[in-house]
Amino acid sequence: MIEKFLNPDSVSFESQNTLNEFLQNVFSPHALEKFVEFISSLIRDIHELDKSCVKIFYEDNVFILFLHGYQLVKLQNNILTTITDLHAFSFDISQLIIESLKPDQKNKYSNISDNVVELEIDASIFDSQELEDFKDSVSYLITELFIKPIEIEVNADNKLISYFNSDLEILEIEDEEILTTKSTLSSVDTEMVKNLVELDEQYNVEFKAAFFDSKYKVAVLNKETKQLEEVENEQTNQHTNIVLETVNAFLNYTTPCYLLIGVADCGCCIGIENDYKKAKRNIQDLRSYEESFFNIISETMGTVAASNIKLDFIKVTPEDMSSINYPNDCNIEKSNYSKFYKHLHREEATHDVTIGMITTYPSKTPVFFTPLQQNLEKKYMAKKLYFTRGGSSDRNNDLEETIQQIKNRYPDYL
Repeated sequence: MIEKFLNPDSVSFESQNTLNEFLQNVFSPHALEKFVEFISSLIRDIHELDKSCVKIFYEDNVFILFLHGYQLVKLQNNILTTITDLHAFSFDISQLIIESLKPDQKNKYSNISDNVVELEIDASIFDSQELEDFKDSVSYLITELFIKPIEIEVNADNKLISYFNSDLEILEIEDEEILTTKSTLSSVDTEMVKNLVELDEQYNVEFKAAFFDSKYKVAVLNKETKQLEEVENEQTNQHTNIVLETVNAFLNYTTPCYLLIGVADCGCCIGIENDYKKAKRNIQDLRSYEESFFNIISETMGTVAASNIKLDFIKVTPEDMSSINYPNDCNIEKSNYSKFYKHLHREEATHDVTIGMITTYPSKTPVFFTPLQQNLEKKYMAKKLYFTRGGSSDRNNDLEETIQQIKNRYPDYL
């Protein structure tokens, strides 16, 4: 159990000139192998986002792995300090960890999440067999820290990356380079939206223009003039169910995921103002938007699933939009909706908009989805569904596939 390694007593080692000598003093051969694998996997995951945001420091028995200015992992003598996401642990273990923390450790990263803490643990944990939750608690945070960079000065020696990953490309930087990360946007929260849009849609990032079904749809009423107008939308819950499929898949992932509501597929920040002002549900403002969202999550996936989701509302200005390096062109000809609301797209935006950023954290048990009732288009053949891939409404699996995936993802469940 992890409690054996909490609140460790410091043990001093003779100062070593090289990282390898230091780690060989701290770890047994078997534990060193597992520690190197752990750091190697973190570096690989960070490299998939951006090679330039990982930095490594070593001097006088202090090793630090930096991610965008954060000390993600620090090893000083036998004390291992990590930025830790408590979502990776069971409730009982999380409470045990919280009770062991000093106030500054509990609150140091409260700007990221109340579940993110600074954890000090004895390095001998790498001699144990109970490492998976601990490793997950660090790796869960990679994307979240990536999209919330901080400004810091770092004396880095990235040649040390080859100690952990000999096959990875190493960026050429000077050993004593001063590295800074500075936001140019209107807020730190807006920086998160910018970084996610620049990442583009991928396995754990998805964009949706809206969450709720609208009262209206955009259609061509006059074929000669091709004039677009809003007409009554007869469908109920069809669009919301599609978005919920992605939320369900994200909850069943092994890493935190991000769903931006009010962002078009091309990355344009069109906002959620139309989403709640024209929704079929009675939504008056952002507060009732949030209440309706979580009520739907609880209804379709359960209250435990709802507790693994965070919803933030983030303001984005036209100036912010112009500073984003969009990976895709703004294609307002793609759909009638885009053409009708072209004034919302980045090339013609004149007003601030609100983006809904949904963050999902991995569930400890499988999350099943009970679709909302639809009055048209009967697409669901089962009362409960289990999705494992976001972004497409056609990516649910057959029964045998689902059972096997649940066994693989949650081995103690079946």
